[in-house]
Amino acid sequence: MLAIYTRISKEDRNDDGISLDNQKHRGVILANKLGLKFKVYEDEGKSGSLSVVKRPQLNQIFSDITNKTITTVYVLNQSRLDRGDLIQWLTIIKFFKDNKVKLYIAEAHQDLTNVSTELTLNVMALVNNNYLKQATENIKSALVENMLKGKAGSGPIINYGYKKEETNKVLLIDEFEAETVRLIYEIAIRDKIGAKAIAGILNDRGIPTKRMNITLGKGMMVKGEKRLVFTWKSAVVYSYTLYVN
Repeated sequence: MLAIYTRISKEDRNDDGISLDNQKHRGVILANKLGLKFKVYEDEGKSGSLSVVKRPQLNQIFSDITNKTITTVYVLNQSRLDRGDLIQWLTIIKFFKDNKVKLYIAEAHQDLTNVSTELTLNVMALVNNNYLKQATENIKSALVENMLKGKAGSGPIINYGYKKEETNKVLLIDEFEAETVRLIYEIAIRDKIGAKAIAGILNDRGIPTKRMNITLGKGMMVKGEKRLVFTWKSAVVYSYTLYVN
């Protein structure tokens, strides 16, 4: 059976060429061409730098390979399988070789017993890992620059007590949430209690968190899983009430 492994991270979402549907579609075409039954394994919102055990569906593929259910693995490109360091890549390839798994990248069969093929894949693994590091540094630099300009990040979540001005993307005080911020400081100063106790008070009063305000109860994907309820926690009380300047 062919395992069609699809993965997309937050950074990949704007690239239609590697959408989950596109990855699956091309995998199905290959399965039909090879005359193999197939099963789709989808890790949505998971970075390629994560270890196998932290990517549930890739981990399931490994289990199914061990159980002899899967004999062939397809990925759209090598970075879908791994963007971690070289050691992680070598670990994945060794597992495939030990279990005599056939690997297809796009429509090309990769002969893992061939020295030249293995060298090419290893070099590409280094390139993919370097690309991830460069992208991470670029994102960090952009975030720092926007922060110094008083601009909000591109994501929906910003510090509690603020909203984003749509035209110039600058941070503005959200008067509704600002009342909760003032309450947090008032309780902390008056009652001399910590963030954990304050979080409990906010939850008891039914005051919504930033995520609850944004999602309006519809839920949000967090680390690849959809969550409907977001409660106040000590870290949320601490981090979301930090003010610019």
